Amino acid sequence: MDNFLRPVLIKKGADLPLRLISVGVIGGLLALGLIGVFVGPVFLAVTYTVLKDWVDDVPPKQGNAAV
Repeated sequence: MDNFLRPVLIKKGADLPLRLISVGVIGGLLALGLIGVFVGPVFLAVTYTVLKDWVDDVPPKQGNAAV
């Protein structure tokens, strides 16, 4: 029950896909045990946010400067 209820509760506090949070909870539990239930979703949320901002970053337009 905890593996299904915790992602739903975390989803209410963060704007992340529910599937990502679920994978973080289950993967953290398998990798690090009980502490991984808390560390896994946080790690994936930070990684997801950084990668999303990096991909959405648009470089500034450069003019046609004659060299």
